[in-house]
Amino acid sequence: MLHDGVTFVNIVRAVQAFSGLLVFSPGGVLRVVVGKHKFEFTVGSREAVLDGTTSVRLRGAPFVLGGDTYVPVSAVATLTGSTVAVDAKHHVLDFEPGADSGGAAPTPTPGKTGAPPRSSR
Repeated sequence: MLHDGVTFVNIVRAVQAFSGLLVFSPGGVLRVVVGKHKFEFTVGSREAVLDGTTSVRLRGAPFVLGGDTYVPVSAVATLTGSTVAVDAKHHVLDFEPGADSGGAAPTPTPGKTGAPPRSSR
């Protein structure tokens, strides 16, 4: 999803694709663990914390729309050590694990043998 010029992804779908852990806490705080990395986001804030110590300025603030929470796709790439290819025509994101993925690898999308996970919108 494009919002204010930044590509966002549904955090639940992204975490599921990487078999991670997502915890929603009071005050709009999201705690995400994928592989060896942890990220803490707060809805409405462009500030996040990586691995409990590193402050990260996000390209856009996480937000809730229709009950779903969205975070910048660049934050998910940082968390997973991945690069992301955007297929704007089909509204698809392809995550490719990098050297710093910490063992986080996307789970193939059901019905798409050999295909990387795809998060639409």
